[in-house]
Amino acid sequence: MTSMLEVAGLHTFYGNIEALKGVDVAVNEGEIVTLIGSNGAGKTTLLNTICGNPRVARGRVVLFGQDVSSRETYDIVRLGISQVPEGRRIFPGMTVLENLQLGATLSDPAHFQSDVDMAFAMFPILKQRQGQRGGTLSGGEQQMLAIARALMSRPRILLLDEPSLGLAPMIVKQIFAVIRELNQARKMTIFLVEQNAYHALRLAHRGYVLANGKVVLAGTGAELLASPEVRKAYLEGGA
Repeated sequence: MTSMLEVAGLHTFYGNIEALKGVDVAVNEGEIVTLIGSNGAGKTTLLNTICGNPRVARGRVVLFGQDVSSRETYDIVRLGISQVPEGRRIFPGMTVLENLQLGATLSDPAHFQSDVDMAFAMFPILKQRQGQRGGTLSGGEQQMLAIARALMSRPRILLLDEPSLGLAPMIVKQIFAVIRELNQARKMTIFLVEQNAYHALRLAHRGYVLANGKVVLAGTGAELLASPEVRKAYLEGGA
């Protein structure tokens, strides 16, 4: 398998606080890889460090064979990576269509309409809401918009940070169905951070468990689902 993303011996700090303590993670072409862990484990920090903010203190991030550890975020994104941040972070004062236009900033304008059509086919409600300001959408609609906006840059690898957070079960099911479709139909490589360990591990080809800034377990999705440690901590009301 071709490795699209390699994180090796990664250390990241917030001031004097070491948030990541030698993390090793790999995502191969065509995979869904999930990262699970409790609040404060360092999951979001890992995704943000991959994208250049915060910066790598020690170790390296290799994307599509290029060491991007010291590159600026805009240079990293241009290589073909896009992130759907935790909390959605759409532009609330802009319309749905304007949010999509911002997502397409680095793409060839010739693809814009076909990419918008794809986003609306994936999330039909966004077509109905295209002239509506993002801040007036429901939480589920905002999450759909955040994913659609990230796809407008035509990424080769998509980073998703807690896409199910705070959403109703029916919307969570729809979001995970879209993630599966992106991977299977569009062959998109996905690195998924999720607190909903059950759904994430069922969906993923492989997974990692992060605790206190370190990877403590790794395996296939099925192996981690069956792991007594994972079941106790993340699937049976644990931490």
